[in-house]
Amino acid sequence: MISYATHLLSDVLCLRVQSYLDGEAYEAGKCATMSMLLSEVIRDRIKALRQRRHKVVCSVVIGENGGQALRHASRCLSNADCDSFASSSYTNNSLFAVATVYAVYHD
Repeated sequence: MISYATHLLSDVLCLRVQSYLDGEAYEAGKCATMSMLLSEVIRDRIKALRQRRHKVVCSVVIGENGGQALRHASRCLSNADCDSFASSSYTNNSLFAVATVYAVYHD
């Protein structure tokens, strides 16, 4: 079984999230669309790494940065031998984002 290298997933997440959200300001309607679009961009880039026996699941949460504390958690049942995941966060004066990608092996 082949697993994705976690550092590759992390690199894709960091680059895509930062380049996509740099200079953006929080607007509720716009951020909902940006979240879906960014999730698709990340997923497509991960799929381009050509690990055909993995399902790729990507989640992006974008919210308003109002100076309050926030905790974000997620769970996934996985096999450490062949599944991988990575997470990245981004913050500017107006918004925050948390992106997580799971690469889950299947036959």
